Amino acid sequence: MYENDNKYDYGYNEGAQARGCGHYEQKAYNPIIKTVAEAEGFTLRTIESVGVKYEIVWDGEVLNRYPNLKTAETFFMDFAGITKAKYNKIKNAA
Repeated sequence: MYENDNKYDYGYNEGAQARGCGHYEQKAYNPIIKTVAEAEGFTLRTIESVGVKYEIVWDGEVLNRYPNLKTAETFFMDFAGITKAKYNKIKNAA
């Protein structure tokens, strides 16, 4: 078929529905943010809105978000360069 042909539909189908390749994550207007630990310029915090998420923040910039605390703690200790004992001491002090 050629583009100038009357039968050419230009890839448009009226009956088709939009399909996304991911999911839409709503952002809360007033999330509750709590700091779990701070060390060497890094901050581990929880974001409570629809669900609980954990973020590692460095110099005001979010490095990454994690769905569970164990993974977030592991990466936080790695980024900050601290041991598990030091992390537990910091976490309990907060």
